[in-house]
Amino acid sequence: MTARALPKQLAAIMILGALPFGTLDFFIPLYVQTVSASPTLIGVTVGAGSAMVLLIRPLAGWLIDQGRYQLVLRGAVLALLAGLLAWSSAVAWPQVLLGRLGLAAGINGLVLAAHVFVAARRGSYGSEYGQITAATAIGNAIGAVLAAILLVLFDPEIQTELAAQLGAYTPSLPAPLGRLSTFHLIYGVYAGAAALALLYTWRLPQPVRQVQKQRLWRVWQGLLQRQAIRQLVLVGLLIQVAYSLAVPMIIPLLQERYRAGLGGLAIAYLIPGLIYTFAPGPLGRLADRLGHRRAGRLGIAISASVYVLLPLLAALPLAAVIWSVEALAYSLYVPALLALLARHAPEQEYGASFSLYSVVAASGAVVAAPLGGWLYEHAAPALPFLLAALAFVGASALLRGWKPMSQSANYDQPLDQQPTDRAGSDSDPPFPFGHGEVRWETRKGTPLRIRHIRPSDTPLLVDFFYHLSERTLSLRFATVMINVPLERVIEEASRLATLNFYTADALVALEETALGSAIVGVARLAGISATSGEFAMTIRDDFQGHGVGSYLFDLLLQIALARGLETLTASVLAENRPMLALIRKSGLPFDIQTSHGESDVTIFLTSAAEQQAQAD
Repeated sequence: MTARALPKQLAAIMILGALPFGTLDFFIPLYVQTVSASPTLIGVTVGAGSAMVLLIRPLAGWLIDQGRYQLVLRGAVLALLAGLLAWSSAVAWPQVLLGRLGLAAGINGLVLAAHVFVAARRGSYGSEYGQITAATAIGNAIGAVLAAILLVLFDPEIQTELAAQLGAYTPSLPAPLGRLSTFHLIYGVYAGAAALALLYTWRLPQPVRQVQKQRLWRVWQGLLQRQAIRQLVLVGLLIQVAYSLAVPMIIPLLQERYRAGLGGLAIAYLIPGLIYTFAPGPLGRLADRLGHRRAGRLGIAISASVYVLLPLLAALPLAAVIWSVEALAYSLYVPALLALLARHAPEQEYGASFSLYSVVAASGAVVAAPLGGWLYEHAAPALPFLLAALAFVGASALLRGWKPMSQSANYDQPLDQQPTDRAGSDSDPPFPFGHGEVRWETRKGTPLRIRHIRPSDTPLLVDFFYHLSERTLSLRFATVMINVPLERVIEEASRLATLNFYTADALVALEETALGSAIVGVARLAGISATSGEFAMTIRDDFQGHGVGSYLFDLLLQIALARGLETLTASVLAENRPMLALIRKSGLPFDIQTSHGESDVTIFLTSAAEQQAQAD
């Protein structure tokens, strides 16, 4: 499937706003230690940031579903800017906490806005979430490089470690500013980038969305009645609990167990940091191929093993290696879970769905982060990591029992491994009903494969449906198609893909991409009798005007002639001018009767059949 490029404005906003993201987990413990040495306060700071999710995500999701996307986006960037300004001048822990609240509000609002933007476009989820991830990764990398440069130039501890390691080869560096002043400088630079991102928000178009009129709590209640979403929300909760228990304590563990200085910590974090930055995009595409549930379970299982091993390792290099493995696992399961959620979220409730997922997870983090710090300080340093491993095991068990809304289209498996409906066969129908496969190029030079529909095309039909604009859907179904439940779409797709070829037929035009096959057009015959049949056709919006409809219509006429049909009928909206033009250009005699905005079309095939017989 050809993925659309995200607007450049959104990419710029994500890059500039993501500068603090890559170093956030690394710098929060260090910043708190700079103004207060208590591990408990580290946990409180992280937990307070998680608590902001309980306020920001519901509010942002509700506003987005009310059509206030721009307000949410700009408010998120403003909150991020305020947090960065607070951290660029903090001298005591309360100021660090205040900055953390601003950063949390900005990050959560910005990420939610980006996720909903992709979902609202109904594009290729994996590819477009990959583009969002790539933009964030670039911002992470730039921010980490800037921070590293400023630490080397101005942090006294880093300069001392460099002198000890390099000796006479130590480069000439500026006079150190001190740890706190260096942090102020770093976050001042980040604040300038956030201010630039704010300017870009005025140039980003709002995604086209229908307004959700229900109260947020009622929407959440309806979402939680869906078993698939309810289980995904619980999986997200357990993962966030695990992450919040252990991750804030990693730096204290490395410092106390291995006596690592800031330079050693930076080296230990270097490779995992690069993985967190660049791996989610390609591993998200890998999750598309493996199947989202399978990829999610694999990543979660690896993370559970890492958290068991991490406090038991005897050397800093081993800890760095094992943390790199966890970074790979994280980069695999996070896109997989987002894809599962995006597939099952109702169209008009994207904001509410993503906010529900985040809020439930954050409610666990609010308790887990301070608890992890307290257990580390007062019980045993290994205990937060072991409890995190148990939470991951629970998430894996839940995901193992997770079921999509329909067994006929299981989105946790790759498309080429979808189960075939037992009521149908994946073999093409015999002649005269079938004519094998046709390879053809569009006017734009895109190669397509055209063949008869198969039961295993069910998930491809669902994906095709979500790539059609509201206008195309209304022209095809003569009604407004909005907020259609996913389970209904899947059931209808399964019905349309499983045919009795004696009474119906359908052709699908397939584009081959790196992610597999994608339907770009469907032509259908239904209600076939001895002499007549009904026809319909739908072309994906980005392939309209490329000649796909004309070619499919020609093949459909050949099938009708091979079956010995004498007439084809259709009900076409009078405003569907491309379809009516296609009928007129067919060269066949036809009759059109229009009433109340709808045209009843009859195409007469008898003369065409006679001409073909004479030619034979």
